[in-house]
Amino acid sequence: MRVLLISDVHGNYDALKSVLESARGFDYVWVLGDLVDYGPEPHMVMDSVREIKPEVLLMGNHDYAVAYNTDCRCGQELHDLSMYTRLNISYRLLTRDQLDWLRNLKHYERVDTPLGRAFIVHGLFQSSYSFAASIFVDLSPRRFISLIVLSNLLVPPGSRDPQRL
Repeated sequence: MRVLLISDVHGNYDALKSVLESARGFDYVWVLGDLVDYGPEPHMVMDSVREIKPEVLLMGNHDYAVAYNTDCRCGQELHDLSMYTRLNISYRLLTRDQLDWLRNLKHYERVDTPLGRAFIVHGLFQSSYSFAASIFVDLSPRRFISLIVLSNLLVPPGSRDPQRL
């Protein structure tokens, strides 16, 4: 099972287009959120993602912020940039249909994989508003392994503290 994982595109259509043009040999597409905010082309990112019809499509904290006009909870250092792009780019370019589509994205997904059932969220299990996208694979009834996709962090089973790899 080969999965193309896409996350945190943040309105960067050129980057998404490059990934989609160069990715080969995958069986599934999982989009783990944050399609909007920061970048100049959120509308084009959303249209492209809708077109590829990913098997997993989740809402990230920035998608939530744009959909509901609320704080992205991304930290003070990026707060002003998020607010600026939301008001001056996202709300000027996104249609009502696109905003409704954002509001209907799932916050998590459960998927059966060859390794077991995966619980997939944007953010760490303890918080749906952190920066990393996560996949939790249930390998046994009491054991979870988390793979943090976009950072070099590992959260050991039973721990709340991320550790650098």
